[in-house]
Amino acid sequence: MKKIAFVISSLDLGGAQRAVANITLSLKEDYDIDIILNDDSNIVYPYKGNICSLGIENPSDRTNLLYQARVFFSRIRYLRDAKINNKYDAVISFLDSANIANILSGNKHCKTIISVRTNLSESHGWKYRYIVGLLARLFYNRADLIVTLSNGVREDLINNFSVQDSKVCTIYNGYDVDDIVVQSHMHVKFEIDDNCINFVSMGRLTYAKGQWHLIRAFAELFKTRKNIRLYILGVGELEGYLNSLIKDYELEDVVYLVGFIENPYSLLDKMDVFVFPSLYEGFGNALVEAMACGLPCIATDYKSGAREILTNGYDGLIKDAFFAEYGIIVPGMSTDYWAKYDNLDSNEIVLMEAMMKMVDDSDLRNHYSKMSRNRARQFSLERVAAEWEKII
Repeated sequence: MKKIAFVISSLDLGGAQRAVANITLSLKEDYDIDIILNDDSNIVYPYKGNICSLGIENPSDRTNLLYQARVFFSRIRYLRDAKINNKYDAVISFLDSANIANILSGNKHCKTIISVRTNLSESHGWKYRYIVGLLARLFYNRADLIVTLSNGVREDLINNFSVQDSKVCTIYNGYDVDDIVVQSHMHVKFEIDDNCINFVSMGRLTYAKGQWHLIRAFAELFKTRKNIRLYILGVGELEGYLNSLIKDYELEDVVYLVGFIENPYSLLDKMDVFVFPSLYEGFGNALVEAMACGLPCIATDYKSGAREILTNGYDGLIKDAFFAEYGIIVPGMSTDYWAKYDNLDSNEIVLMEAMMKMVDDSDLRNHYSKMSRNRARQFSLERVAAEWEKII
């Protein structure tokens, strides 16, 4: 039996948190698993293993530097002792602070594996630019192995942070597709107009997700296609800005900020087209989940993941809508915020035209719906767990 530990801040809401929980559930029974958290008071995702808590409650603002420093040094102390006393075969950390603590606590007594989930060079906050980026350059090569969420993240580390190619491999997130399908067929309380083509997007209302571009493209399309609606699932700091944009375009009766839904798949199942307007992603969990629900998808050419999910390895330039094997990819969106009085830029126009094509062509929607279901199966939990078992 192999003894391993996963290190992450929590098992509450979040893509990395859910990934850890899913991995623990999918590994074979001959793994003895510890999960080392900052705090164990708010565990949302089901998991397998023993919870080990640092006893540091997660505040509402986890970017607070005092909190980050306290967690960082507590983790290092805890991991140093645990690696000596618990005789782990491997300690696997997720997210930047945990990764650095995992490395600095040493690899003399066990294998040190870190998981990098985002393009560090695409993160615009000062914390990433001046702290995380510097620490990645200084320390990431000390890890025994670096697991990236996508090949785009892998290339970012190698090209921009001098990480050794030989130390990096890519393992995608895994999804319980059968469970998603079951949940998608559960009752949803929302009233959906079946006479309309219903667009949907899902993700935090935050800068990286670029939802304002989707609203602007939808507003332009609504001028000529009145039989459309848009639902945006998620919460976040841009809710006020997005609401004001919807009001400025006078779209209150056709564009809905739905907020958080405990079972989003039940709503996705009632939709017609999924649109993913992200500026950058580590991979794109929501995109694969929408595909598991059988939704035809449009995604921007965000910095990593879209091509890996929707194509069979296309690496050419995308200037217009690209009708890939598993969905439509449009050029990446601008990083600027826009208002109603700003004209659509060229890439927003391409997004609007791709949405129009989905509205007008039911055969195309049906084709991509079938291809979505097929593609989602290729990211099954079983396949992903097998890849993790190979490297542990």
